[in-house]
Amino acid sequence: MKTASNSSKDALDKYWRREVIRRLSKHRSARLGVPILLFFVIVGVLAPFLSPYDPIKINLSEALRPPSSDHILGTDELGRDIATRIMYGARISMFIGFLAVLIGLAIGAPIGIISGYYGGAIDFALQRLTDVLLAFPGILLALVLVATLGVGLTNVIIAVGISSVPVYIRLARGQTLYIRELSYVEAVRALGLRSPTILFKHIFLNTVDPLIVQSTLQLGTAILTAAGLGFLGLGVEPTIPEWGTMLGTGREYLMSSPHVATFPGLAIFLVVLAFNLLGDALRDALDPTLAL
Repeated sequence: MKTASNSSKDALDKYWRREVIRRLSKHRSARLGVPILLFFVIVGVLAPFLSPYDPIKINLSEALRPPSSDHILGTDELGRDIATRIMYGARISMFIGFLAVLIGLAIGAPIGIISGYYGGAIDFALQRLTDVLLAFPGILLALVLVATLGVGLTNVIIAVGISSVPVYIRLARGQTLYIRELSYVEAVRALGLRSPTILFKHIFLNTVDPLIVQSTLQLGTAILTAAGLGFLGLGVEPTIPEWGTMLGTGREYLMSSPHVATFPGLAIFLVVLAFNLLGDALRDALDPTLAL
């Protein structure tokens, strides 16, 4: 049977969840970002039903056709329908983004929390390693990793994920340094609660909100980094309809057939913008000091 304190806590949690949803629904950035994301998610999921064309099949007789009633966004240099490839590419680009962010979060957050909680030699060693990773810009670190691991979807996800690890380490560590000095953490420590329990229940769970906000923003960065690798020819295999690879191929036809590069580039721009808008909205919605 629940105690009165547990019931009060549950009621407070439910109220705060409703308040966050209310804030998000009223935030102008969320109103703009969420529909864009929903659009690309829907067209990605329903791509086989929305387009009669094969995203991979080559038809040279239809190569470099401008936008028309048959091909609303035109065709590429191999006669493939660009709208179809963009729809299928939404799956690939978002898949890369979500998995890469998950890797960065799963590795970086625990390291940052452990570093900030224990301090001392552990903190020093982990932060010097983080400094080394931060010395490389994200795209450069991803380039080095892909060059080492090789080209391919799995390696791109790993490379982009690892390049985001130091961001999560620093964020989680900063939050932990603040939380560990709060009175309730000192109280449970004095009561003899074990460190793993403190780390999870009283520190990690209180860093979830900033980690969610950072992950939303990081999704846009991950998609942009993956697209950059594809643009440079170090992304997924050329046959896979990934937006960065499409953009890299289309640059050769900018003067004669600009639509080949324009539409994949516009898709990247819109999705990255949408994630940034959603991240800003979440940051404001999760801040109880702001009146929205």
